[in-house]
Amino acid sequence: MSRCAAIIVAAGSSRRMGFNKLLAPLAGEPVLLRTLRAFQACPQITEIILVAGDEVAATIEHGQVPKLTQKVAGGAERHFSVKAGLDAVSAACDLIAIHDGA
Repeated sequence: MSRCAAIIVAAGSSRRMGFNKLLAPLAGEPVLLRTLRAFQACPQITEIILVAGDEVAATIEHGQVPKLTQKVAGGAERHFSVKAGLDAVSAACDLIAIHDGA
């Protein structure tokens, strides 16, 4: 059976929104947590890597998303953030999904 990783890229600044959309409440919880929980619920996903700045990463507490294996710092531009996530994926994974945090 394939091992699948999900890289959630959440390192943006949300400048156009005027507030951090990843931390905005949606049905009582932050948008980012809802995104992570969707991947947590997917049986094919075996590991989740969150690529985010310290402020955003700190909002996700240990144990909230059991498949979350790593939090890594994002880069200055999106492609650097995706590369950081790819570098963190377990060598055992055959497939990788890359998704925006929002």
